[in-house]
Amino acid sequence: MSIDLLYDEDLPSEARDLIAAAEKEVGKLQEKAERDIARIQKKAEEDTQKAQSTRDAAVQARQQALALELKPLQDAYAREGKLDEALAIRAQIRRLRPGTSGIEPAPDILECRAEDVGKSFLFEMVGTSRGPLWGTDVYTADSNPAIAAVHAGVLKRGERAVVKVTVVDTRERHSFEGSLRNGIQSDPWGTWDFGFQVARP
Repeated sequence: MSIDLLYDEDLPSEARDLIAAAEKEVGKLQEKAERDIARIQKKAEEDTQKAQSTRDAAVQARQQALALELKPLQDAYAREGKLDEALAIRAQIRRLRPGTSGIEPAPDILECRAEDVGKSFLFEMVGTSRGPLWGTDVYTADSNPAIAAVHAGVLKRGERAVVKVTVVDTRERHSFEGSLRNGIQSDPWGTWDFGFQVARP
């Protein structure tokens, strides 16, 4: 945005100087506003992630407490010979324990090997706008999965969810295209052995 004035050739130099000075001041105001907006957005994203982490920790702690509460009940039903009830309680306990769902915390960088090609992994992640990112739709294996998910439209910034990451063989790909999507700019790259795609489970 700039000051909308008609430059008349007959304007005296004093008027032109005043207009130029005002334009310069407007430019500085715009730059300051953009910095303030970026700072506010960054803080909001950090606050959102902190609140979600606190929530998730509290939920996990309550789930673990529930698993401990259910265990004596399972044992009691087993002693009474009520095996169906005991097995049903055991299944619930297993669901409550971490590491049994196949969902893992997302790594900062996805490290892929040849034996991973074609495999899909479930990662819990928070959408972010920070981190390395090369490619579009298919991203290099050293890209950050959380920013790739935002770029691909799978997550929003600050949103926590489980994302499916599928490893693909890109050794015959000549290049990775960069693009601007969902407010995220990915960079182009040349050849890279492995890549990945992101999607909702």
